[in-house]
Order: sequence, then C-alpha cells, then structure tokens
Amino acid sequence: MSLVVLSRADLRFRVVVAALQLHPVGLCVLAVLTHGQGTARTKVQWGWIVFSLVLATAMLFAFGDAVVDGLAVRGIYDSDRVSVYLLTLHFGWVPKTYPADEGWFFNPFAWQFLFIVGATAGTAQSAAQPPLPHWPWIPRAAIAVAVAVVVIKLSWLAHDLWDGIPALFHDQLEEAAGDKSNLSPVRLISFFALALTIVHFMPRDSAILRHPLSRLVIVCGQHSLHVFCLGILLSVLGRFIVNSVYSGVLMQVAVNIAGVALMIALAQLMSWYKKKSRPPAPAPVAQASLAR
Repeated sequence: MSLVVLSRADLRFRVVVAALQLHPVGLCVLAVLTHGQGTARTKVQWGWIVFSLVLATAMLFAFGDAVVDGLAVRGIYDSDRVSVYLLTLHFGWVPKTYPADEGWFFNPFAWQFLFIVGATAGTAQSAAQPPLPHWPWIPRAAIAVAVAVVVIKLSWLAHDLWDGIPALFHDQLEEAAGDKSNLSPVRLISFFALALTIVHFMPRDSAILRHPLSRLVIVCGQHSLHVFCLGILLSVLGRFIVNSVYSGVLMQVAVNIAGVALMIALAQLMSWYKKKSRPPAPAPVAQASLAR
C-alpha cells in the first residue's frame, strides 16, 4: 500500500468536495421528513437514498486520485445531484408549507440540480476547462431540439388565438411541460438545448456581448444570487399588486418592467460596491530604483 502525499491545493480541493457531499445528504433526509415517517414507502425511499449516496461516495474515493483536471470529480459530485433529482421525480418529494400543507412552488429537491449544473459550468470556465466535450453532434442536437421547442410552443400560442391551427403534441407534452414546480425533464431538456444553442451562436468574444445593453444582463449574472433573491421577493409583490389592484395587460407589463429595472439596479449597485471595497493596487516601483 503506497502513501499518497497531497499538496496543499489538493487537500483544500478534497476538503471542499467532501464538505459539499454533505448537501445531498441533508436534502435526502429533509425529503423523508417532509414526506412522512414509519411507512413502507419511506423505507423504500431510505433504501434508494442510501444506495445512491454510497455509490456516489465510492466513485468519489475510487476515481479522485486518478483525475487531475477535476472534470471527472465534478461529474462524480454531480451524480449525487442527479440522484436527488431523479428520486424526487420518482417519489414525488416536496417540502410542505405550514399550516396549509401545500407543496412549495419551486421544489428545491428538483431545482438544486439546475443550480449545480450552472455552478459546475461556471467553475469549468474559470478553470479554463470545457464544461462539455467538443463533440460536433452536441450543438447540432441542441439546435434541432431548440428549433422543435420553438415551433411547438408557437403552435400552442397560435392555437389559443385560432382553433384552426393545430397545437403540435399538446396532449403528449402539455402536462409535463407545465410542471414548473418539479422542473420536469421536458423543461430541463428544452432549457439545456436553448442554452447550448445560444452559446454556439454567441461565443464569448461576440460583439453582441460588448453592447451596453448586454452589459446590464452580464452584471446581473455576475451577481446572480442577490438578483435571484430579489426576484423572489419581487415576484410575490408583483403578484400581490396584479391581483389586488388591476390585472390588465398594461399593469402586468408595468410590473415586469419595474421588476427587471430593480434587479438591474441591484446588480449595478453590487458591482459598484465590489469595486469600491477592493483594496487599491500597490504603487508601481520607480524604474530608477530598479536600476539601482
């Protein structure tokens, strides 16, 4: 048995990964507690939970030494997230409100998967690593799916305006596509397809991203957590205003414009504050002193 000596950077990386592994455990335990205890179904859930966590942890320790660039480790770490997402879809896990005992509109057991995919892709870009393999069929498949999604959605909108236009695949997809709370696979696939299509046609050095209006969107993405939290609050306030004051189209447009403006303003404020709180750069050493 050989002794593996880890560098300080490797040790920090392993500690972070090990700490993050606790998060799916908390999600699984919370899912069981919110779904009920002492039933046969809960015992089945515990079996799947233990199996998925043991498998993901075993993969982490088995392949952690073999992967240097961290790409496979991120894939192993994401396997826990995939397990929680799939188990949520299968068993219907959802936290309940009190005292109404209603399910959360955005199920965190499902939506955590989308968040971790975004974080993983961002980490890969920061480390100058591709988040996906450079396979030519990936963008082609994404573009095909994106075009199909747009055509199907437009047919549904047109059908609402005129019954003579058929709503393509409405009976087959309507229930799954409408499940926003649990992030249905139909919604997830369409989102990934649209995201990959945009990335394909709009690379990082695109002139569109250097436009002042694009800069507003980019700043929101740089402070996505703060903007997201504000968006949750604004969505509640906006719904209250629309339901209690006036629900016409003009009011809905005004509420949405005001909400977007407030989120952009918050992102700009956070960006300004980050620049102001940054320590000043050290003064350059004079060339004459270097010559001495």
